[in-house]
Formats: sequence, C-alpha cells, structure tokens
Amino acid sequence: MFTFTKPLGKQTDGFTKHETFMECTVSSSMAIVGWYINNKKLEEGDKYEIAKEMSGVCRLTIKDCTLEDSGEYTCRIEKQSDKTSTNVTIIEYPYKFVKVLKSQQVTEKDTITMLCELDDAGGDVKWFKNNEPVKPDKRVQIIKDGRKRKLVIKDCKVTDAGNFTCESNADKTECEIIIQYMNRFNKKLKDTTVVEREKLVLDVELQDQTAPANWFFNGEPIQESDRVEIKNLGGGKHQLVFKGATLDDSGDFMCESGKMTSSCKVVVKKGESKPVINFPDTVDGPCSKPIIFDVPYVVDGTRQSQVEAKLIKDGKALPLKEVEIIMAEDKATYKFKKPVRELSGQYQLKISNAQGEAVQNIKINMQDVPSAPQEINVTDVFQTSCVVHWKPSKDDGGMPILHYVVERLDMSVKGGWDSVAQIPPNEPSIFKCEDLTPKKEYKFRIRAVNKLGSSEPVLFAKNVLAKDPWDEPSKPTNVEVVDWDKDHADIKWNKPEDDGGAPITGYIIEFKEKFGKDWVKGKVLEGDITAATLDGLKEGTQYEFRIRAINKAGPGAPSDATKPIIAKARFVKPFIIGDDLINIVVKKGQVIKYDIKYGGEPEPVPTWYQVGIELKEDPQERITIDKYERNTVLTVRRTTRLDSGKYKLILKNDSGTCEKTADVVVLDKPTPPQGPLKAEEVRADHVKVKWNRPDDNGGSDITGYVLEKMDMDTGRWIPAGEAVNKEGESEPLETDEAITAKNPYDEPGRPGKPQIIDYDNKSVSLKWAKPESDGGRPITHYTVEIKDKLSVEWTEVLKTKNIPEGIVEDLKEKNIYQFRVRAHNKSGASEPSDPTDSHICKHRNLKPRIDRATIKSIIIKAGRTHKWSVDVTGEPPPALSWVWRDNITLVNTEKIKIENIDYHTDFTILNAVRRDTGKYTLIAENASGKDQETVELTVLGKPSSPMGPLEVKDVTKNSCKLKWKKPEDDGGSPIREYEVEKMDLETGKWVRVGRVPGDRDHPEMEITGLTPGSEYKFRVTAVNDEGDSEPLVTEKAIIAKNPFDEPTKPGTPEITDYDNESVDLKWSAPSSDGGAKIEKYIIEKKDRYKPDWEKAIEVSGDELAAKVPDLKERAEYQFRVVAVNKAGPSPPSDSTKTHLVKHKALKPRIDRTNLKPIVVRAGKIVKYDVNIRGEPPPTVKWFQGDKEVKSEGTVEIINIDYNTKLTITETIRKHTGLYKILAENQHGKDEAEVEITVLSFQSRGYPNPFIDNQIYRAFSRDDYDPPKIVEDIPLTTQYHPGIQRINTMLKSDYKFLTSFTQTQNLLSSPPRVTFKWPPNLHNILVHPKLPDSKRVREEEPTTKGSYP
Repeated sequence: MFTFTKPLGKQTDGFTKHETFMECTVSSSMAIVGWYINNKKLEEGDKYEIAKEMSGVCRLTIKDCTLEDSGEYTCRIEKQSDKTSTNVTIIEYPYKFVKVLKSQQVTEKDTITMLCELDDAGGDVKWFKNNEPVKPDKRVQIIKDGRKRKLVIKDCKVTDAGNFTCESNADKTECEIIIQYMNRFNKKLKDTTVVEREKLVLDVELQDQTAPANWFFNGEPIQESDRVEIKNLGGGKHQLVFKGATLDDSGDFMCESGKMTSSCKVVVKKGESKPVINFPDTVDGPCSKPIIFDVPYVVDGTRQSQVEAKLIKDGKALPLKEVEIIMAEDKATYKFKKPVRELSGQYQLKISNAQGEAVQNIKINMQDVPSAPQEINVTDVFQTSCVVHWKPSKDDGGMPILHYVVERLDMSVKGGWDSVAQIPPNEPSIFKCEDLTPKKEYKFRIRAVNKLGSSEPVLFAKNVLAKDPWDEPSKPTNVEVVDWDKDHADIKWNKPEDDGGAPITGYIIEFKEKFGKDWVKGKVLEGDITAATLDGLKEGTQYEFRIRAINKAGPGAPSDATKPIIAKARFVKPFIIGDDLINIVVKKGQVIKYDIKYGGEPEPVPTWYQVGIELKEDPQERITIDKYERNTVLTVRRTTRLDSGKYKLILKNDSGTCEKTADVVVLDKPTPPQGPLKAEEVRADHVKVKWNRPDDNGGSDITGYVLEKMDMDTGRWIPAGEAVNKEGESEPLETDEAITAKNPYDEPGRPGKPQIIDYDNKSVSLKWAKPESDGGRPITHYTVEIKDKLSVEWTEVLKTKNIPEGIVEDLKEKNIYQFRVRAHNKSGASEPSDPTDSHICKHRNLKPRIDRATIKSIIIKAGRTHKWSVDVTGEPPPALSWVWRDNITLVNTEKIKIENIDYHTDFTILNAVRRDTGKYTLIAENASGKDQETVELTVLGKPSSPMGPLEVKDVTKNSCKLKWKKPEDDGGSPIREYEVEKMDLETGKWVRVGRVPGDRDHPEMEITGLTPGSEYKFRVTAVNDEGDSEPLVTEKAIIAKNPFDEPTKPGTPEITDYDNESVDLKWSAPSSDGGAKIEKYIIEKKDRYKPDWEKAIEVSGDELAAKVPDLKERAEYQFRVVAVNKAGPSPPSDSTKTHLVKHKALKPRIDRTNLKPIVVRAGKIVKYDVNIRGEPPPTVKWFQGDKEVKSEGTVEIINIDYNTKLTITETIRKHTGLYKILAENQHGKDEAEVEITVLSFQSRGYPNPFIDNQIYRAFSRDDYDPPKIVEDIPLTTQYHPGIQRINTMLKSDYKFLTSFTQTQNLLSSPPRVTFKWPPNLHNILVHPKLPDSKRVREEEPTTKGSYP
C-alpha cells in the first residue's frame, strides 16, 4: 500500500496568463497517481503538465491560467482510496509599471517613441492622448515587445503634441510631448565644379534663422584660415568661401545643423596652361591635292582663353590665301591650298593662348612622282635570258622609291608592255630576264615608282633577239627495263645519234603510271652513262619509262616509252599478316573463327590442324575452311568441350614454309563429383560429409560445391552441395542411405535460486546452488540473466566458469532489477532458476553528494518568486539545511519556505526584494561525510538616485554644462544611460534634453538650445534595464545669459589700392569691445546687382587692414566690416562707395573671337564688333593693307573704351583685302588681322553707265537663287541708239545667253533676256529700244535647246 507523506495545501492561488503549480509527495515512486478537477481526470498536454520524481514528489502545472481554471483539484493513488485536494483560485495578475513614460521635446517630422515597461510580459495596456483613446494607423503604431510597451508616431506633426497616458489593469504612467516646428534646409548644397585658382562659394539657407551651421570636408571639421572663410549672412543664410580653390579642395563637403545635414561633391579642375604641341618634325603630302595636316595640342586644365595658330616661313606668317587654318578643341588643322615640290622646306608652327605660345620647327615635304631612271643597257643575251642594267633616278619625288619596274615588249605580239620584274632600290640596278622565248625579238624599258606613282620610262633603243649559239641533243634509243622489284627498276639505253653541238652532260629518267596522263621526272643522272636504277616505286603499281639527254642547251627530246612493268617482289617466303591467330576462350555452342591474311611469292597454300590432325570440312558444315586471295578463314560452329585444343596454320610455297599455333578453350559445366559420398560425424544439429573432385572441371576452375539434404519425411531436397564453376552446376552425387540426427547426451537440471550477497550503485554479487543433475555431460559454465522491473524480456548479462557465483556489473543506479541463472553442458542450456527478489541498485554507504544541476546562481526581478528544487544522494539519507550570508540558518517564514524529504529539498523565496540579494548555502550531511553548495541570488531593481550635487557650470545665453556622480546602487544591472531633463520655470514642465551613456566614470553633459533670459532647473535620472531611479534635481535655478556683450561697429573702411581681381582696405577699431577681446573682423562685400551682403574674408582681431581677393573683373562692389568677440558679431560698419574692379595698368589685348574671314557678294553688309582689353583704354585704328581706314562713305568705324566696330554697308570689289586692327596704350600694343572678300560683277564700261549699273544690280540682287536654270533680268525703258551688242558678261561663273532663234523675243514688248548655267562663253543681244523695268515671269524650256 502507498500513502501520501505530504498532502496538497488547502488553498492554491494563481494569476491569469501565468503558470500555477501544486505538489504532494507519495511514500514510493512506484505509486501510480491521477489528477482530477471536479472529479474529471486531467491528461497531460498543452494545458496541463504532470510530473513525478523518484523522490515521490508529484506535481501538476496549469499553463497560461484563465479565470475558468479555478476549482477543486485532487490527486488520487490509483486502485486505492487515498487522495489529497486543494482549492485553486485564479485572479487577474496586477500588472505594474517598472519603467514609466518620459516627457519629450521633439521637432516636427521626427519619429516619437514613447516607452514604458511592465513587470510581466503578459500584460495588456491602453493608450490615451488628452484622455481620448489612441487609434493606430499608418503613422501611429502601438507595439508590444516583451515587457516593453511602445507608442510610435512617425513623421510627427505639431498637432500630435499633448499629454499621453498608458494604463494597465492596476497602474498607469503619463508624459507630455512638446513638438517644435522643424528646422530644414530651404537651400541645400549642390554639386559644384570650379577651376583651379578661382573662388569657391558654397551656400545653404536654413529655415531656423538662429540655428548654427557647421561645415565638414571629407568628414573632418573645417577651420577658418586666410584662404577659408565661414560666413553667417543672417536670415538663415550661411556660406563657406575658398578664396583660391586648389586641387586638394576636391572632395565631399557637408553642412550640419543639429541633426540635419546637406552634402555635395566639389570637383576642382586644373587651371589653364599654355599650349603644348604634340606633333612630329616632318609633314609629307602629295602635290596633287591640298596638303592637310592636324597638329594636336594640349592645354592642361580648363580652357579660359582663345587658342590661335600660325604657320611661319622665313620669319613671316603665311597669308590666308596660301594656308587656311581651322582651330578645333584639341588640334589645329592646316591646309596648304596649292602645294608644289619647290615649296618644300623648313616651316615653323605657332599655337598660342593668353598664357603663352608653343613653337615647333617642322619640315614640309611636298611629294611628287620620281624622275625617270638613267642610262639603260641590255647585255648577255641568250635564247631564254638577258641582263638589263640602268642607273637610279636623280630625284625620288620627295619620298622613297618603292621599286624599279622592268618592262618588256614582245615584238611578235600586238599586246602592250609587260612588267617582268620589280627591283627594290636597295639592290643593284641590274636584272636578269630568264623567261625569253627563243628566236623572238624584244624591247626593254625601266620606270621608277614611289607611292604617288610611276616616273616617265627610259627605253633601250635597240631590239633584242633571244638566241643561243648551240642546240639540244636528239632522243636516246633502245630504252628497256632489264630487272625490277617492288620499289625499283633497272633501265638501260643507247646514246642519242646527235649531241646538238655540245657534249652530253647527263640524262633524265621520266616515268608515268600506265594509265596516267603526265610524265614525272624521276631521276637526273650526271655524266655520259647508258644504264641506271630508278628507286622509289610504289609496290603493285604499273609503270612506263623514257629517257632525255642533256647538254649545254638543255634537255633534248624524250625517247620512246618502255613496255609497262608492275613494281613487285618476284620471290618471297610465306608470312602471316597481323596478329589475328590468337588464343581464344568460348562457351559451349558458340563459334570458333579465325580470319587470317598472309603473303608470299608465289602465293602460298594454307593448311589447318587441331591437336596434330588436319581439319577438313564436314557435310554438316559445322567446320568450314574458306580461301580467298592470300586469305584463309576457319570456322567451327556448335562447339563442344572436344573442340578445345591447339590449332595450327601452315603456309607453303617454293620459297619456304610458315606456321603458327593458338590455344582454344571451350567452356562447359563440370562433371559430377567422384563418389562415394560418406557421412562421417553425425550429431543432433550437424553432420560431416566427404567426397572426391570431378574428373573434368569444364574448362574453368571449380568455384565451389552445392550440398543438398533431404528430410525423409518431406522428400524434398534443399541446398546443402554440388560442384560449381562459372558455367553452372554439375550433376549431383548422393549418399547411399539415410542418417538420423541425434546426440548421445541431455541438458543439465535447474540451478538453485540465486542470492544477493553484496551490492553497490553499479553491481551485485550473486551465489547459487549447483543443479542436481548434469545431464550426462560435465557442466561447462553458467549464464546469469537480468530483467529490469519495467521490462518483459530476460537478457543474458554474465557468463561464468563452472563456479556457482558471479558479479553483475554496469548496472544503472536507482533501477530495479531481478536475476536468474542457467547451467550449460555440451548438450545445451538448462531450464532457468527461480529469480531473485526485486533489487534497487544503490550504494550501501555513500558520502552525501548534492546534484548541482538544479542549484545555480540566479538573477531575478524584484517581486518575483524563486524556488531551488535540489536532489541529494547519500547513504544513509543525508540531513539537509540552508544557510544565508554569515552562517545564518534559515527556517520557514512568510517569505521563505523550506521542504526537506529523503534525497530532496525545496527552498522557495517569495516576492523577492533587492535586500534579499546574497549567497545561499545548502548543507547535506550523514555518517559517511558532508557536502555543501553555495549559490548567489541577485534581485534586480531600479538603481538608486545619482549622487549629487548636480552642478551647473559655464552658463551662457544658449547653453550650460551639467556634472554629477554615479548612483551608489546600480540595482543589480549596469546603468544603461542617464536621462537629462530641463524645466523652464515659466512653463513648470520637465522636458528631456538628452541622454548620457551609463559607462562614464564622470558623467557630464553640455545643454544647448536654451532661450536667452529664461530661468531653468535641471534633473538627472539613472536608467537600467529594470527602470528609472528617482531623479537628482539642481538645488536652485539658473538664468541663461552671457557675462559679456557684442562690440560696437568698426569705422568706415577705405580703399587704399586695387587691381583687376582685388582691393586693399583699412579701417578703425570699434569704440567699445563689449567687455570681451575682439577675436576677428569679417569683411563683407555686396555686388551692385545683388540684394544681399556676403562674407568676403576674415582677419584676426589685431589687424585693421586686409586685401579682398577673388573679385570679378568689371564688377562693381561695396565693402563693410563687422567686429566679432565671444558674445557675437557687432553691427556692420558704414559701407564704402561703389568700386569698379579693373586693372590699374594693362597691355592691350584684342579679343579675336569675332575676327573671322568674311566672303560676301557686292552690295551686302560687312560688320565687325571687337572687344579690346587694356588699361588705360587703348586707342584703336583700322588698316586695309598699309592704308589706314577711316569713317567715310559706306565705311563706318566706331571706337569706344574697350570696343571697336567696323561697318561697310554697300560693299564693292575694292573693299576686298586684308584688314588689320592696331590697339595701343603706354603699356604696349596688340594687332590682329582679318580677310574680307567681296564677290562682284566685273563692269565692261558700256557707253551708257545706267545700263551697266542695271546689269550689275541684276547680278547682285538679294533674291537670286543659283540652282535656277532660266532667270529674267530687269531692263530699262530708255532709248539707246548706239548700243547694238554686249559681249562676254561674267558674274560668279554665270553667263548670259541668247541665240538667233530668240531675236523675236528681244523684239517683243517687253523683250526678254535669259542666262544659262553651267557656265559657257556667250553673247548678250539687246534691242535698241528697251521697255520699262519689270520682272518677267520664269518659264520652262519650250523645246530642246531653246528657252523663252
């Protein structure tokens, strides 16, 4: 029977959304218990967790409790009436705030995060603004994060300000949100590109006009210097000015105001330098067209002035009519309009800009074709060759001669000259022409060729006849082949009857295949011989041969061809071709086949043998022997084991014998094993059988035997052995008679019941009595079997010798076991003995040992409950006690619950507070010894208040600095941060101004953004993960004000000097420095056409003069000065008078931008508008050639300071020419040229100038359209009896045309005069009586060649 040694408590309380557990203890862990609520049995699952420990502790845990879980819970011992009950009451958990909301002051568009923290993660809260519920949307989010509760407002608006409240079911916290209008960049930084040495200005404009602006370059703060100025222009406008940009100023710039930033990239380009020419020293070009060459040049940096180019010859610039120059961005294009070879020579290139000029000497080579070669001669004439000689050309045309062309004319052919050779100029001027046709006449000439073409030819005056002084020999006779083999033939012949007038020096053997078309030169023989051998013939090929005799004149006619022969050996011993006669292995029924090729002369006779017996074909065609040309094929079909053996092939002919052998194996199953099959050793479970090997293994090694047995009761054979190879199994061999499987002895009897004579926590020692009978054979050993209490099967665990005792090891502590024994002899195992009683595996005597797995140092939050549940081992069961801090023995109180049973203790501390932090020790002690374990309990809570006093130092009108000390107690958790708040006494509200990291040894913070003249208090709160401490508050309020004032305005600045980009100023100091030293002066400037003043430069406070650089030439400025001390800038001084930025002294410089050559028709307007620099303003004159041009008639010249204008209203031909501008002052002079071309009708001086003028005007009128074919001209109505004919009137390549067939048109009223294009020379016919001037309509031609 089992009982409850510790019942359930009468009352158990729990909270919703938390776990609630109840425990009781039974007398044995073997007891089976059940849990019930209101008599309904509970099952373990997601809702309930049921556990039972070895110590007998039974525990029920209710998860995620709800109010409905209240009721009476009962634990019953199954199959007994014993039970224990408790009344469970579940109430709402009272969620408290351990971290409260903080008031905040933020800026419009910021994200507001209001954060508070509950003492438990399961609590729900509600949010209110001004007592109205907060509704979440896209901008407003309510977030639950563990114990933290957040209200997040994104992109906040001013209307979002107010009082916010967060409420739980038992607590609430409040804060105030103050939202200021957003400061923003009304004007942001923009990416900027400037040129080196120019002024760099970066501007921003802030919405908040009082907000500061800090400048950074590549992440580093920018400091002011002589070159760098930081300007606050007022009205929220700020400037960063670099007076002279350098290449190092390229990078990333950033302006920071509070948390806002604006960034840009600045690229400083390299400034302009003087041009650098990159061009070779030589220019080559053909004279056949204008020579055009590009001269590349480089101007490093960014262009700032115009680039000009000239071509100089003998110190003078070539005029535009000879050389046209076109300027491009990176090159100057020179065009030599009419090059001739005589103009080749040295020239000078000049390319210039405002920074200087680049000069380079070049050689211009104007190229043409070379001059003709000299002194041609032809020598050493033979029938097929001759030698041509000549001398090189005197002039190569300005470029290397590529080659000399030797040309030949065959006088017997009507065709032209043929090129026979091209001789390089670096080789001797000689050519041997070797392809002449005998007995023909030829002419020869030579031409020199360069890249531009060929020179005039030089001709050899005489004709050349191709002829030698001797002839070729006649053909050899009686040619025959006297012997041959597979690769050669022996040939003999007789000499030719005629040697041609010169000794025979050799012979040529020619051959061809019998059916071939072409004869092939086979061998050239030297000397006067009449027999030879020709090698290199192809075996099996049929050939014919012939002979040619050779003398000094060359090969003679070929002999008659020999009879054909076949290139082959005439006597050869037999031989086998290839390695096809090889050893083979086939399976029974497969085919044996040998296909053997052989050779020999004459053809051999093949014979086949097997094991010395000649093979013959049989009528069934199982064996066939096929013979082809030099090929024999042996085939054996449907093979058997008898076809195995050695196969031999013998080849015979008159030259000898050849033979070769191969082994053939035909695979088959082996024959049956040899008997008799004997059974020698018969036992109940086995038998030993013997037999002999088979006579034939079937051509393959025996791989094993298959042994079969047959139970006489069943009559069926089952595998037990037959002979086996790779081809299969043989026929079986059987025993003569059956045998009975039986042993001659029995198993032993049962041993006695084993006794446990000793034990520990891992083993037991057993002893038992021997069996009464050994079964007829000696007992060989005992086996011990084991069974766990919860197991059904027995397992063998120990095997002993013939001794009735043993030790069972490797048992599992606290498990319950039973043991039994079996005796064994040769027949087998006996029946098992009776089992032992149940035995718990444990120590007999054991020093206490605390299970440290469940007793660990722990950190908990204040208000929580913690329980240590610890198992203890030891025999006998140890006494257990708990000690706190300095050996204070703990007993049960309202806060501490201690429950001890054998081998287990529970220690519970309820509603822990910060002072419960400390070390707790568990002591376990018995007669075998003592063990103890100490753990530390840390109760986390809010930190104590920071240590004071809270000091306020360095007070100004906008800022101050706070200092304080760390708290004495950090609440068990590191201080994460300090929250700093300020309170304007006028509003009485605390507003957070910032946070300070909690890891600082000496925390402090600078407070900015104070309102000048306002009275403030400050407080600091320490924050850890558990919440906020009580605040540390300043003892008294402070007033935000400076201890000094701004200076008064400086004296009016005076301009003491200037140039074209700067002014020098001086001024007097302010009458008062405001109580603080003047740190610097800011010089400001204002462009006449801009509304705002801007910072120019800064100088130190002890300077009263400065140079203002980087001014824009010709701009007008005013200047003023501001003094700055620690309190800020003074009012600005009075400004200077307006100043024009210009040089005091400057050499004249003509701007050539608008000086371009002009080509116009007569009567059109020519106008030039040219700017000129120089100080004082230069005087300007215009010249046409060497004659000064003045304003008169149609020419008007207007000169004003820094500008000149030339206008010609009615242009005529005499206005054509080269014009020059001369600008001059006391510092120097400058001049520039430009060409004007006027295209005009050329007057012929007719008797009446009125008609001459009318025709001139007709050709010059504005609406003339060149592509028209027929055009009318206005004529006069006056009568001119003396005018009958006007000849050859020309204007711009257009000609007047009338013809005899048009006379009636001229006599008509009104008469018509027409002109025709393209140009030809024609006549004008004019009727003596001309009608009134008017336009006559344009008409199409009426007939071909005729116009109206």
